[in-house]
Amino acid sequence: MTELLEAPTSTDQTQSVASEPDREDIERRAYFRYLERGRVDGFDLEDWVAAEAELKDTLQQPRSA
Repeated sequence: MTELLEAPTSTDQTQSVASEPDREDIERRAYFRYLERGRVDGFDLEDWVAAEAELKDTLQQPRSA
C-alpha cells in the first residue's frame, strides 16, 4: 500500500519563515545603514551582514505579552 504523506500545516510554514529575516527586510535595513553612514559607498557587504544579524537578534528576542 502507498502511505500518504501529510503536507506541512500553515503554522509549520509560519514558524520556519518567522525564524529568519525576510530578504526585503534585510535589504531595507542595509539601505538605512547606508543612509545613516552618509551614503558612503563600499560597505554593502558589511551593511548586509550587520542588517541580517540585527534582524535575526530581533526575531530571537522573546516577545512580551
